[in-house]
Amino acid sequence: MEKLRLSEHSLTLLSSTSSKHQATMIFQLKQNSNGERRTVYHLGLLDWESGGVPPSEESFLGFMDAVNSVRRHLENEQLKDATSEVTSESKKNRNYQ
Repeated sequence: MEKLRLSEHSLTLLSSTSSKHQATMIFQLKQNSNGERRTVYHLGLLDWESGGVPPSEESFLGFMDAVNSVRRHLENEQLKDATSEVTSESKKNRNYQ
């Protein structure tokens, strides 16, 4: 894994994939002072020129599919986190009584 350290933050490349039309990179951004971490997803359509339109329907739809896949993944992670919090609170309440 590649890592870049700055004065207040660290940036780590977790994964990088590319295909004919697109590239996806996943980074972890960490605030050095408190350890807080965020995951950053960077998706790029490689053959879409600035100021133009995508060169083909296939490349654009493939890119949109990748964007939607990341969105679904993030929604599932949020749901998993929320479910975990509810389960933890429920266990605390049962143990408290």
